[in-house]
Amino acid sequence: MLTASNFITVLRIILVLYFCILFYFNNTKLAILIFLFSVITDFIDGLLARILKQQTAIGSFLDPVADKILVITTLIILMTRKYIPLWLFFLIILRDILLVIGWLINYSRFKTIKTVPRISGKITVFLQMTMLILVVFNIELNSLFLTKLNSVIFLIVAISVFISLIDYITSYISKNF
Repeated sequence: MLTASNFITVLRIILVLYFCILFYFNNTKLAILIFLFSVITDFIDGLLARILKQQTAIGSFLDPVADKILVITTLIILMTRKYIPLWLFFLIILRDILLVIGWLINYSRFKTIKTVPRISGKITVFLQMTMLILVVFNIELNSLFLTKLNSVIFLIVAISVFISLIDYITSYISKNF
């Protein structure tokens, strides 16, 4: 069922392509606007689904997929241009791979695509989006302050990634064993 919030989520996925094209051709100002719009609509689609009571299984699946597509695509672009450290890129990717493996195991056992996000996961996604916004802004502004702030947020994101991974693993174990 294509609800308003599901439509916004699909739009977010499509906008990633435009973000990539604009960033590739060094139109960073417009790329930043599209990225910010995608981040804002991430909040709006979930809120809209709850307000309109249109939460769907496909929406609970697509929303984190849209987040991952946006975050991973942006990370790849920024990492290849050396704006994000390689170790952080691999840490985030490793967490996401492990979460996908957990989701696949869960799906094979219970035949449901519905996911239940953890607060640690939501905080991690928020911190990752904040980090990406700051890094992309700094590409445009070339600010010493933002460069130093990025170094700090890289560590905060790494800690958050680690904590959320442990939280998901312990939650899965406590529910299933």
